[in-house]
Amino acid sequence: MNNLKIKHQERLNLNAGDIQFKFDVNYDQGSEAAEVQFSLICTNVPLGSTVGFSSNTSGPNPPIVLPPTKVITYPSFIVGMLSYVPANYTAVITVAGDFSEPPPANTSIDLQAAYVAVQ
Repeated sequence: MNNLKIKHQERLNLNAGDIQFKFDVNYDQGSEAAEVQFSLICTNVPLGSTVGFSSNTSGPNPPIVLPPTKVITYPSFIVGMLSYVPANYTAVITVAGDFSEPPPANTSIDLQAAYVAVQ
């Protein structure tokens, strides 16, 4: 049986008037290597804004990097990448971006790391 495991999820709630954002997330893979889907889940992020992330530590293949990506759907936009992450990998993943206009007060961005566990 396969089960989706959410390895990590971190939310940034943004303030109306913010034009740029940046936040760091501590990531710890633990003792099990896995193919991990890293996703940014954007809610109410203005069209034309850019979002992306990168890790400060090498090891995963491909590296945990999502170049700045333009938001093309509203009010919900999800973008991500898949990477094989070795056991015991730790890093700081920096999420950053620029808004095309000041976002509404209820804007949020989640970084989610998930994998399918085989049981």
